[in-house]
Amino acid sequence: MRNSIWILAFLCVSTFAQVNQSTTPPPTSPAGAPSPASSPSRRVMILVTATDHSGPPKAELMGKDLSVTDNEQPAEVISVRSASQLPLRIAFVLLAGKSSFGQQQAAAIELAHKVLRPNVDRAFVISARGDRPWPNPRLEWHADADSLEKEIRALDKNAGFGDPFAFDMTTEDAGVSKHFTLLQYGAGGINLFGVMWAMMKSDPSPARHAVVIFRDPWAHSPGFGGTYTEQVENSHVRLIEDAQQLWTSFYIVAIEEPKALAKEFTDIYAPIHTGEGGYNRVYDQEMEKTRERALDGGKVNLERLAAETGGGIWWSSKKNYTDAVSGIANDLNSQFAVTYAVHAEPGAGPRHLLVIKPLNSDIRISAQRAYFSHQAPETKSATAPELQARPSTPNQD
Repeated sequence: MRNSIWILAFLCVSTFAQVNQSTTPPPTSPAGAPSPASSPSRRVMILVTATDHSGPPKAELMGKDLSVTDNEQPAEVISVRSASQLPLRIAFVLLAGKSSFGQQQAAAIELAHKVLRPNVDRAFVISARGDRPWPNPRLEWHADADSLEKEIRALDKNAGFGDPFAFDMTTEDAGVSKHFTLLQYGAGGINLFGVMWAMMKSDPSPARHAVVIFRDPWAHSPGFGGTYTEQVENSHVRLIEDAQQLWTSFYIVAIEEPKALAKEFTDIYAPIHTGEGGYNRVYDQEMEKTRERALDGGKVNLERLAAETGGGIWWSSKKNYTDAVSGIANDLNSQFAVTYAVHAEPGAGPRHLLVIKPLNSDIRISAQRAYFSHQAPETKSATAPELQARPSTPNQD
């Protein structure tokens, strides 16, 4: 069924994608696929976001306003057009079990009404974590903001898919001036990102892809070294590469809920045993430094996820995250489709590093920092791709 997908299908598609994502092309022809030609060059279409430095979207962007480098090769900008002709496909990912869940719902609903065009754009919603598993056996795309709003309002704040990023630490009193710290590194259940990517792939129509996701930076902490830190790093790299392969930008609303130490460790230092009060005070001071370091590491990981995929992040403190809603809507309305030509590299791998710089000091530009090609370079020149070609899963080589 085109407008829905069963969770069982998610599991099958997600597993296949994880095994074959580096070698198997998507089932449809992606953007920038070259036609037969004779010159050893290729043409690529990418999406960039262009605003002025105060935030409003640029009404116009021209080739002379930016430079593009693909795998350290200077590229020639062929054309720049507004990306508004391409429909949007948006995933809304809320964070269950949080005191802010109602505010997340309000923000997602407001944003949906700002950006979704009826019967042009489509969106779906899921939630992560929580004490109960996701209750619905299937997910559906919604073709208008009103129907999506109904589903968002009906969400159970305590239910969601398993989240691979679920770092936490708790400190307990072991008595006689001793403490022990428990570390949690992940959550079980069906991986929400596997479900999300499978849902994105279920709609192969030409579109711009975006993920609007509410995240707790604490949960993305790399921990304190060793095997866990390496595992978290690998998980972030894999998530970024999955997004780059599907040309999907992450727009992150950061939810900061400080993990305070228990009252008995922060307020009460009256010793039962000689010297215990001073020990507790020093222990708490060191523990707070450790927790701040863990939180800072999580913030860095979230900022990297947004930057590497061409999206953005908002450290929002306003009720219902209104500043984040306005910023995301602004960015989605500021996208341009840029087509460029670059010399073909027969020996180049599938991953291409992108460097896109503004040449006009009044413009701020963002785009994902790498893409993955799915075909060997052609030896013939290509005609410029039409705007309806898919920038979401490029096949530029």
